[in-house]
Amino acid sequence: MLLAAVRILWIMARVVRVSSSCQSENSSLPAYVKKGDIMIGGLIPVHEKIVKQTFTFKIKPPNRTCEKFYTEKYQYVLAMLFAVEAINRNPLLLTNVTLGFEVYDTCYSDAAAIHSAMSYLSGKQTSVPNYSCTSAPPRLAAVVGDSPSSGSVAIARILGLTLFPQVSHDMKGDMVKVGIFDDWGPAGEKLVLSENAITWGDKYTQVPTSVCCNSCLPGYRKAPRQGEPFCCYDCISCSDGEISNQTGATDCMRCPEDQWSNDNRVKCIPKTIEFLSYEEPLGIALSSISSFCSLLTVSVLCIFIRYRDTPLVKANNRSLSYLLLVALLMCFLCSFLFIGRPAPITCLIRQAVFGTIFSLCVSSIFAKTITVVIAFSATKPNSPLRKWVGSSIPNSMIFVGSSIQSVICTCWVMLYPSSPELNMKASKGKITVECTDDSVLFFYVTLVFLGFLAILTLAVAFLARNLPDGFNETKFITFSMLVFTSVWISFIPAYVSTKGKYMVAVEIFAILSSSLGLLCCIFAPKCHIIILRPHMNTREFLVARNNATGRK
Repeated sequence: MLLAAVRILWIMARVVRVSSSCQSENSSLPAYVKKGDIMIGGLIPVHEKIVKQTFTFKIKPPNRTCEKFYTEKYQYVLAMLFAVEAINRNPLLLTNVTLGFEVYDTCYSDAAAIHSAMSYLSGKQTSVPNYSCTSAPPRLAAVVGDSPSSGSVAIARILGLTLFPQVSHDMKGDMVKVGIFDDWGPAGEKLVLSENAITWGDKYTQVPTSVCCNSCLPGYRKAPRQGEPFCCYDCISCSDGEISNQTGATDCMRCPEDQWSNDNRVKCIPKTIEFLSYEEPLGIALSSISSFCSLLTVSVLCIFIRYRDTPLVKANNRSLSYLLLVALLMCFLCSFLFIGRPAPITCLIRQAVFGTIFSLCVSSIFAKTITVVIAFSATKPNSPLRKWVGSSIPNSMIFVGSSIQSVICTCWVMLYPSSPELNMKASKGKITVECTDDSVLFFYVTLVFLGFLAILTLAVAFLARNLPDGFNETKFITFSMLVFTSVWISFIPAYVSTKGKYMVAVEIFAILSSSLGLLCCIFAPKCHIIILRPHMNTREFLVARNNATGRK
């Protein structure tokens, strides 16, 4: 008995000596301390984890050390320091009282968080259960809990045993685990609640909303509001070609290149295939106009063949008139190469056919103009042009003009052959089937040569417009060339400013309008005389008219 009593007294003396003097070694927990009359505790994971330690249970474990500094969480420490300093500088908030803080780094460890809470109760960084190393109780006004919920619950229970004040005040009865808070989780999924484990009071029947606005519906994305908490945002509709197929999406997803977003921006749908087809209104209108003009040209050709022996037809060089009408017919028909889904053969030849036929057409008009000039000049005595009457000069001009353009178009086709391709960017939400245009240079060279022939014809026709010939058609040729050049000058800016099928439609319109202008200006007056005024289509009328114009 005596020996046992002595042993107990020796143990008590040892405990009292250690406790009263609090000489146990510190645990060296990372801490941030600022003394004040009123202290606020804080448990913040400034580092990401604690270095793993091996416990042999033979020697005292080494002090805990943390690693991987966590910049984002360290901002919380700075925020607390700033708040405390701001309160202390304001004399209206705390009169003759200073505010301090004592923050421990929990390193995302529940054990370190609990150890830090024990240090608050002991008054030193060394935790002595149920004992305070200070003569006065700690004057902590509040403790800011750890980020992980598992550590915060344990801390609340420990501090609640001593009626510690902002931790146990609102706790009544046993705590029920209804979820977890994972600070490492993705945005919007850090707090996970189990609604079935929640016991609701009379006021609430569901989880309260933790945002200041409703979730964005599918088809919309979140746009944070400037200067407001991250939970406050506006819902903005996804852009064209983008979708969001879930509620509360932060970003929209772009559709694949061959797909497009639907009207609600909730799913991607295949893009529609677009080309100038015969079934759509624009294609129907252009093909109908081309067909009508082709029939009109054939009708005029039939009239000239039917009345080929009349003075009017003979006076205007009927062979050139036949050639010009055939060339105009081919101009109207070549527009069909541009309508419908582009095929390898149509892409390859359509621009070459267009350039060659129009050069033949304009060259024929130029030859007709030269023929009129030679025929009138031959009636004058000692005219140097009399020897060219009946020569093959007009035919040579047609051959040269069309041959040069044929060479240009042949080089174009051989060097830069065109083929069908799918254009994903010409129209929104559509895939445009079009012919490749690898050489814009050849296209404009073709137009420049056509313009050269047209201006040359216009100049000669304008100079010969007042020749005293009863059936002088140079006036009509002048008007036709004015129409022709005006159309193609207007075509260039309209062509470069359009895309997709409308670019093709602009070229077809230029082909039809310029061809129709030539047909009407040159042949409409002649058909009017042949059909409606046959008395003017006689040799007597022609002689009388020539005499009258000659006297003038």
